[in-house]
Amino acid sequence: MRRALVPAGVGAAVCAVLIGCAQVGPVQPPSAHLPRPVGDFSAIRRGPLIRLAWTPPDATSDGVVWRGLMGYHLCAWPGTERGRPRPRVHPSSAAPAQVPSPPPANLGVDQTPSGAIMPPCPRLLVLTAPQVRLAALAVPASAGFATLALFAVNGEGQGAGWSNPVVVPLTPVAPPPRRLTAAPTADGVALHWQAPAPPPPAVHLYRNGALLAALPGAASQYLDRSAAWNQRYAYFLRSAAGTGPAAVESAASPLASVFTAAVPPSAPTGLEVVAAPAAGGVDLSWNPVTAADLAGYDVYRRLPGATVWQRRNSIPVLTPVFHDAPAPAGTGYAVTAVSTSGAQSPRSASVALPPQP
Repeated sequence: MRRALVPAGVGAAVCAVLIGCAQVGPVQPPSAHLPRPVGDFSAIRRGPLIRLAWTPPDATSDGVVWRGLMGYHLCAWPGTERGRPRPRVHPSSAAPAQVPSPPPANLGVDQTPSGAIMPPCPRLLVLTAPQVRLAALAVPASAGFATLALFAVNGEGQGAGWSNPVVVPLTPVAPPPRRLTAAPTADGVALHWQAPAPPPPAVHLYRNGALLAALPGAASQYLDRSAAWNQRYAYFLRSAAGTGPAAVESAASPLASVFTAAVPPSAPTGLEVVAAPAAGGVDLSWNPVTAADLAGYDVYRRLPGATVWQRRNSIPVLTPVFHDAPAPAGTGYAVTAVSTSGAQSPRSASVALPPQP
């Protein structure tokens, strides 16, 4: 067989035109242009909907930066199908040192990022966005569960493998409670709502996005005693059903927002004022005030003919009794209740010191 001869200098001229002549290292195979499988697929059940979310792949399965159109196929398997482990294959011999190692093999179309093999898809849905709300009734169920996985594909509908599979409970759940209201009181934030009919097994109360309490499904009120003063809170409710892996919640009720401006305690009642000659002064007593944030009481007196009330204690009185210094008959007394936030109640009805017999 005869070879064609290349005149001297022609090869150099060709290399001057073609950029690829000065290649360093082994020749790289062309990219398969298959989007890398999604690795952070999530599916969260909220009432009648399943919220899907994931990060779109930014590279191909062989490590090339992704460019081009991308779509997604969603599969729903009934039950808790998570894929079978892929059989291990032991190479018969290692590649010679002078031969470059091939790039990692593309995951097969039936595999997940962990290498598990998924069964054939019984129902395939086509998606386009990385956040989707899917009707739970559209998912085939088995024993109250379904498994979802995502398949990223290129413009030709080809991909490299399934995402991580996610098991979703399909337990029926009631709609959320309605007409939630929140109001600050001296004892905490009082919440009221209308329970669903029939009531769910449980109702979950959230405050500022965190679970505050799990309540019976027929409950219609709650007192948040842990709320602090001068704070803003947002509450919402979810109906709940199922336990363990089958536990689900409904969508959230409308928010009820409240600002806990300091609420003063109620005014003390039953004030009695008597002279105490033996002790050299005046004794006062009154009915105790019931308030969760009660710090104590302030005692005031007004001498005959005066217009200004004077406080008689330097720190709040902890018990509903007080001994005052001697005062002339006709001196008026009144008491207020003080909260831990410093809010003071209105004064009690004033009582005048009677003349001594």
